Amino acid sequence: MGFLLYRRVFIQDTQGKFGRSTVVWITVLIVMFFSSLMWFRLTVCESAEANYRSLIGKVVTEETVRESLDHVSTDMLIKSVIEMCILLSSLGIILNLFSILHRRVGQRLRRGQGKIPEGRHERAYRETAENQ
Repeated sequence: MGFLLYRRVFIQDTQGKFGRSTVVWITVLIVMFFSSLMWFRLTVCESAEANYRSLIGKVVTEETVRESLDHVSTDMLIKSVIEMCILLSSLGIILNLFSILHRRVGQRLRRGQGKIPEGRHERAYRETAENQ
């Protein structure tokens, strides 16, 4: 949700105040990956523990254990799909933001308003500006 709101603000930013560094975006993406993995781990542990508690006090047969494992497996599948959707949408938004930033730099260079970044990416920015 935060990425979508940031994307909206970033698209409307004509002065370049919100985000010139892709390092920040990559760091945020890594934090999102890590936190989604932790969420997945915690929810799977909770599901397994709840199923374990449901077996306490019952006569444990092979059938009840199989049903419990099936429930945990289904729960893991659902949560895996949710996690994958979150990660893919985050990656898509980050790539979209990067392409917008790259396009803006090219436009500024063509108009002569922008400063070419120093370093190893200088040639790529010059070529982008010349080709567009």
